[in-house]
Amino acid sequence: MQNLLNLMTPYEKQRALASQGFTTGTTNQMNQALFNQVDKPLLQAVFEQNNKNRMMNAFNRPTGSLSALTSGSTRSAINRPNTFVDPNMRVASPLMSGSNRPNTFVEPSMRVPTPMPQQRSSLSSKASTIGKGLLNFAQSPYGEGFATGLLKAGGFSPRPISFAEALGTAMEQGQKSRESARTLEFEREKFNEQIAQNTVANFLASKKLDIDQQKLLQPQLSNFTKSLIAAGIEPSSEQGISLLEKELAKASTTINLDKTDQQIKLETFKMDRDFLKEEKKTIRGQKEINQKLTLMKNLLESGEIETNKFAGFRREILGIAQAFDLLNDSELGELEGLQTFESLASYIIPRMRAVGSGATSDFEVSMYTRAAPNITNTTNGNLKIIAGFQQVNEFNIRKSNEMEKWLRKNKSLDGFETFWDEETGDQVFPQYSNQENFDELVKSGKLKKNQYVIYNPSGDKFAGELIFYTGEEQ
Repeated sequence: MQNLLNLMTPYEKQRALASQGFTTGTTNQMNQALFNQVDKPLLQAVFEQNNKNRMMNAFNRPTGSLSALTSGSTRSAINRPNTFVDPNMRVASPLMSGSNRPNTFVEPSMRVPTPMPQQRSSLSSKASTIGKGLLNFAQSPYGEGFATGLLKAGGFSPRPISFAEALGTAMEQGQKSRESARTLEFEREKFNEQIAQNTVANFLASKKLDIDQQKLLQPQLSNFTKSLIAAGIEPSSEQGISLLEKELAKASTTINLDKTDQQIKLETFKMDRDFLKEEKKTIRGQKEINQKLTLMKNLLESGEIETNKFAGFRREILGIAQAFDLLNDSELGELEGLQTFESLASYIIPRMRAVGSGATSDFEVSMYTRAAPNITNTTNGNLKIIAGFQQVNEFNIRKSNEMEKWLRKNKSLDGFETFWDEETGDQVFPQYSNQENFDELVKSGKLKKNQYVIYNPSGDKFAGELIFYTGEEQ
């Protein structure tokens, strides 16, 4: 009963006591009077409904920290509003019962949940970053090699494999994989560069542009073609040609194909001048080589040394004897001559190439080594080899000098090759068609002892017989 009476407000209690005519008495007597006056079924129903509401509120209470130390938007015990009202402090209202009492209960399924602010976890963000980093590593060439190395180390082994050894194997395999990927990328770039140059050259040739304009457009269009290849577009396809057409129009505007002839000639002159400057470096080296070859030729022609299959052994024996001071002057001179000849041969091998031939490959160096004069060849064989090299060098020197004269006169190397071919036939060795021509070559100094000459009675280009002139009558 006491619990039920606690649900009544002071005002409700006062009215109930007045209706019972209660003015004074004990607390129990007052409570009994109140209990007799109120609607007991209603009080019991209210009591049960309040119990039910408290249970539902406890079930729907938001989870989370209620600590006063929690930061952010989480409601704490400190700033959470106090909704409890002491029953004795409630505002009096008319006592309601039955059907005229408002129903404040809300079905749980119909309640609108209060959204709780969610704070983004920095831990999940860091985990995502770490995950992306590991994925990038696994997909890299080094990561793939690293994984292969770990798998290799984890295979069958007759002895235990330590973690450090397995890690070392993985790192070594990763390094090899990365270097292999770099090499492959370099070769791919070289291949793409060649494709771009060939494609642009054919494209510009199809546009019927002159050589000067093509030289100006080549660099920009080549770079653009490489970007097409990188994007997976075939330059020779219909789409690639269309894009090249647009880039050509843009490049034409950029470099202004309406330049005056004087400007174009200036650009051409600069390029040809730079080309000739590089070739001059080679020519200076060939002049020095010819001096070395002349020394080798003089050693052979003087009879001071004799080269053959056993010359190397003889040089070794003479060297040992010289160490014990057992050689006479003639033998000592022979030893010094063989050593000098061999040193000169080693010097000239990597420095011999024709003008305009580009860089010398390892294969070409190997061929030069086999073709160069050396102490294991016969004396006459070395004289012929020296003559061939000297005459090629002299040809290159003459051609380079004429190129320089042509450039100074015409401000461009265009047309030089045609001129040189008509003037000299582009022949390295002198030619004669009869005895009179031969005597003239010897008399003028164009043909010397131990040099090559071509006997060509027909006068056809690249025809005739190659002859080694030893200084004797032909």
